[in-house]
Amino acid sequence: CNPHDMISHVNIVRDSLSSRPWASEIDIHITDYGGPSNHIIPGWNVGWLYYAEQANLNWFTHACWNENDGEVNWSDCQFGLNGLFMHDNVTPQPNYWVHRIYAALPGSRILCTPLQEKTIALAGKNDLTEEIIILTGRYDNPLLGEHNDNEYLNIVLNNYPYCNDCTKNILIQRIPSNNVPYSIPLATPETYFVGEITFDAGTTNLAFPDFVDGDAYIIYINATDSTVLEINASSNNDFLIYPNPSAGIVYLKFKNPEV
Repeated sequence: CNPHDMISHVNIVRDSLSSRPWASEIDIHITDYGGPSNHIIPGWNVGWLYYAEQANLNWFTHACWNENDGEVNWSDCQFGLNGLFMHDNVTPQPNYWVHRIYAALPGSRILCTPLQEKTIALAGKNDLTEEIIILTGRYDNPLLGEHNDNEYLNIVLNNYPYCNDCTKNILIQRIPSNNVPYSIPLATPETYFVGEITFDAGTTNLAFPDFVDGDAYIIYINATDSTVLEINASSNNDFLIYPNPSAGIVYLKFKNPEV
């Protein structure tokens, strides 16, 4: 149903187990999260990940359903790793990038408190490199390819741990939700903003004036080259340039191995 219902559902199970001493130590697993109409929408998947963490689950696994690309039908229980890839098991979908950056969040996590339950964020910091990565998303309409009205989103960062009054580099990537009611590929996240951000007394605001329902964003503050996901900067799609922007080495990945 809804990601934010997960906490109450898990608490019901936890209360039931606590009343049975023989079962009080049993792990709680959710083996299939994400419904058939929303399981590959990026913003929804940020929601599932956020509320699974809030529910303090021992284990949770993404559901698999039927998909199509407008021509070919397939079950992503058998192809595409539960909606991360297209039918060929190689080409990433938008949902892939949500899970990839989630897996790469720094181990020292940052508390994110949503003021609206369907607009959430997960974040982590690396004290060695002084980098912060934020994964944020918005979910509302559960139908793939359809979106409710855009919203104005404001992210407030308080108590910045590395300085009080300073300016840092910032890179924002967008993971767009599908604009059609079927599965589509996304070779790389889109570049949304590259520039600087200023902290005043350890606080700053990030404004997204037209946050699309179902979209997700990756925010890097003081980014290191090794953590930024690839950005497709070529005009003919024959090769990838990454990381972009870069403070050092830039790599070229050619799609034709003979080049």
